Amino acid sequence: GALGAASGRGPAAVWGELSRGVLRPGVPFAVHRMLYYGCYAGSPSTTPPAWTPDPEEAALTNVGRVLEARGSEIIGEAYKDPVTSFRDFHKFSNENPEAYWKMVFEEMGITFSVAPSCILRDSDAYPGGEWLPGAVLNAAANCLTAKPGRTSSDVAIVWRDEGKDSEPLNFVTVEELRKKVCLVANALDALNLAKGSAIAIDMPMNVNAVVIYLAIVLAGYIVVSIADSFAAPAISTRLKISEAKAIFTQDCILRDDKELPLYSRVVEAKAPMAIVIPARGSTPIKGLRTDDLSWEDFLGRADRTTAGIYTAVEQPAYQFSNILFSSGTTGEPKAIPWTHLTPLKAAADGWCHMDIRKGDVVAWPTNLGWMMGPWLVYASLLNGASMALYNGSPNSSGFAKFVQ
Repeated sequence: GALGAASGRGPAAVWGELSRGVLRPGVPFAVHRMLYYGCYAGSPSTTPPAWTPDPEEAALTNVGRVLEARGSEIIGEAYKDPVTSFRDFHKFSNENPEAYWKMVFEEMGITFSVAPSCILRDSDAYPGGEWLPGAVLNAAANCLTAKPGRTSSDVAIVWRDEGKDSEPLNFVTVEELRKKVCLVANALDALNLAKGSAIAIDMPMNVNAVVIYLAIVLAGYIVVSIADSFAAPAISTRLKISEAKAIFTQDCILRDDKELPLYSRVVEAKAPMAIVIPARGSTPIKGLRTDDLSWEDFLGRADRTTAGIYTAVEQPAYQFSNILFSSGTTGEPKAIPWTHLTPLKAAADGWCHMDIRKGDVVAWPTNLGWMMGPWLVYASLLNGASMALYNGSPNSSGFAKFVQ
């Protein structure tokens, strides 16, 4: 306050100048702290801000871009800049869901096979209101087309295996992802399960897991996500609750230079038909149960002439797409269903709050059995960004190098 008053400018401006121009990492922390509290002394807020966005950077965020282009139209003459007017924008989103959500869906290039009659309407059947009434869509299909301003040759997934730190990164483009997903969707249909059947995934979150996840949703089935760390009893409970008809898994998990058994846990859980993927590329798996399939045999069931093409099964908005579970630490795990709308909310949060921009890369080590796994799939792909998958332990310097 004293420093700010002396220069006739606000504390934020003075602190900004000091932190950029005067204070270097070599200056003792006590000096940083003294000047920081000195700048904000006497300001009405008891706690000074932990971080102040750079106005130029703020204008480049997703929200900033929209506000700079349409701020005066959205907020009116009171519009100043993205930082000052952020609360007004939040208020606008609550008071005008029609306008706000139409804008967000436009930004993300969401396509509906039947458009909703409105964004939100009061309904006794839906506490809090019914979202996108009448809408028909497929959340996975929306991930497999290029977003506005992007092309199908853009990167959808960037990945690396643990221990291959000095090798180049691996990339999967949107078009390559689409083809892989269509092949698996065609092979799924060859299993002759009823549409709407639940199909489990219990494996590390690698490229195959993401492909399988999207294929199950694209083909009109429901994913049952089970974390790859669970022992047989926990796997069994989740398979029973969800009435899963099949399960995708791996022979083992490679992590921290160790081979952790996985298929044997799935067998111990008395799982239904398992499709078993080798952790090491091409090594065929021996000793499968009678009804189980190797990954190769499963893919071989798809008609190769049309393998790269698949017509998405369009679904009513509230149709389930994924069954997740509460952790089950305080009793039986509870099933938590995601619909075809949940992905839109996951991606919208990514767009607004995490500022996932087109062409960004999003890394979040997780598993499809935790909600952050499906969140990562949709929040990256629906926003025209890439997801980064590291096959191994994130506690390693290898993971840090991958992120870098």
